[in-house]
Amino acid sequence: MVQYLKHTGRDNFISILYGVDGRTTGALNEALNRTLRGSNMFAHQHVFINRDKEGFRGIFYEDNTIWTALRQFKDQGNFRTIVVLLDPPNKNQTLPLLAQAAENLEMNTGEHVWIFFGSPFLPIVEGELREDGLTVKLLQGAALITYVDGFMVDGQIDPFLQSWKNQSTDMVETLNIMNPLEPGSHGYYAIEDDYFQLHSPTHGASYVYDSVIATGMGACLAGSTTNFTGLDHSIGIEAVSFQGASGRVEFGRSRQGTRNLTSGMYGDFNLLPPGSDKPYVLTDLLDPTRNSKTIDNSRENVTNITDVDPESWISIDMFIYASNTPTPPALLRDDGYGNYLSRWAHITGLTLFAISSLLSVASMIWIANYRFDSVILAAQPIFPFFICLGALLQACCIPFLSFDESYGVSLDRLSSFCVAVPWLFVVGNNMTYVAIFGKPWRVNKVLQFTHVKIETWKIVPPLFILFMTPVVLLSAWTVAEDYGWYRQTIDEISGETYGVCQNLDGTGSSFWLFAVTLFTCFIIALTSVMAWKTKDVEDSFAESWWVFALVFVRLQASIVALPMIFLFRTISTDGRYLLVVLLITTFSVSSIILIMLPKVLAFFEIYGGETALRGARDGTRVTGISGVSGTSIRYTSERSIGV
Repeated sequence: MVQYLKHTGRDNFISILYGVDGRTTGALNEALNRTLRGSNMFAHQHVFINRDKEGFRGIFYEDNTIWTALRQFKDQGNFRTIVVLLDPPNKNQTLPLLAQAAENLEMNTGEHVWIFFGSPFLPIVEGELREDGLTVKLLQGAALITYVDGFMVDGQIDPFLQSWKNQSTDMVETLNIMNPLEPGSHGYYAIEDDYFQLHSPTHGASYVYDSVIATGMGACLAGSTTNFTGLDHSIGIEAVSFQGASGRVEFGRSRQGTRNLTSGMYGDFNLLPPGSDKPYVLTDLLDPTRNSKTIDNSRENVTNITDVDPESWISIDMFIYASNTPTPPALLRDDGYGNYLSRWAHITGLTLFAISSLLSVASMIWIANYRFDSVILAAQPIFPFFICLGALLQACCIPFLSFDESYGVSLDRLSSFCVAVPWLFVVGNNMTYVAIFGKPWRVNKVLQFTHVKIETWKIVPPLFILFMTPVVLLSAWTVAEDYGWYRQTIDEISGETYGVCQNLDGTGSSFWLFAVTLFTCFIIALTSVMAWKTKDVEDSFAESWWVFALVFVRLQASIVALPMIFLFRTISTDGRYLLVVLLITTFSVSSIILIMLPKVLAFFEIYGGETALRGARDGTRVTGISGVSGTSIRYTSERSIGV
């Protein structure tokens, strides 16, 4: 069975359904499950109690009914290859119940492959079950894996069939005499003289014949007298070994009391829809002992199989699925729970992005509009402008994090989004800290010297180096690493997945991103040191205490959020997303509130401006600073600005 599943490409995610009332299905299920696990194939299994019930024909409201079994299969990932193990006594009752359950659960629409395994029921398929519409719908395009008689593949050259066809009228007369029913009674049937010439044996006839022979030979082996027990007879049967009509008849090697698996032929019978020339056709064959020398299929072509691997299935005809095509259902199971980003989380993130970006853009417009005001001149407009621009770039990370496959975005586009996020966040963060560092550094140079003119271009080269270093590292990372969107499987059985940005080559954390992180820590430390050196300078010129507050807020947010983001990585997509968005929003908005808000309040002379906001404190007052559009700072006695 496992070989057949691999042969047909249904090599994983198998649902096994078997009846607890059966005599052999439990053992079959155990053996099949053991083999599937050995082949690293995932399988669900469910047992049902084959009993009738008033209303809905026994498929509802019981814990172990067929309906609950199929319902559980759907809830566990809906593995779309369903193997049904049925015993002969239960087929007429079970198949209609199974068909009804499949109809109610929409599992007979052609998206599942139904495989019936075990004792044959081909005569049943040809008979009364063809009249049940739902059963016909279920069996259409299904496969029956069972043993095959030699005459079904070798045709007229099969010895058993030749012997069958050569039976004379004497055999017909003998059989009619042995008929236990009286002529004219109900059910009486007398065969005609040419019965054996006009009719072929039914499926399983050669195995029945060998069973009769084995029974007789077992009795002979049980003892020399007629006084032996049933156990003696059973032991005698298991000891027989002969070449029968169905192949080599031997018992006990694979499992005690059963015929060796490799002693016969096995086939896949494709059950065809009503209106076909035949109710079924043999499409695949497994002949371990090479009992068959040729295969005579429905297309009347002969294939020599003497050179075929005896352990392999071979295709001898086209299998037609429920879709009336030779193409099987594409999926082996339903897509598992994908942990996709919910709509409410998506909207929440974009709302926070709108707020953050609006604050940044409004601040840049305000700076550009009032760049000649004394408050903005003292702040050196170019620096707060880049602080706001950095905050805007960080906020722009949020839209790129707000989409996954559920929003119709392709994998290539999602991978591009993954690459864009580190670029925007790192460049924006670095731009903010370089601007914050540049302003007090320029003031510090003025304080160290007298009669010194500090032009803007003199501080540009070191600031440019600080800004470009992470850009170079990010460029190297983009070229060297295959970073993008990857959907990782959490549970192989249920198919649950989650999407995340990561290295697609599976190497884990990138050296280049680690280098970028290390440099970011360096620039933060450098900014903090420069803020400490200018802590006694008025906030209008250096904002040292606001810089300390900014670093503290961002550090505190990172300490709280990063472990939680890691914890929510595989637990909740919405939780992970919102934590990342809140962290980015905190980084972006904190720059505006802690750096720009004091200047806005000072501009409108609210509460005494920046100095009053951080409390009265003695300190160094920078006077005599003249700024022309923020291009230079010089000591002079010509003009005094006290802010």
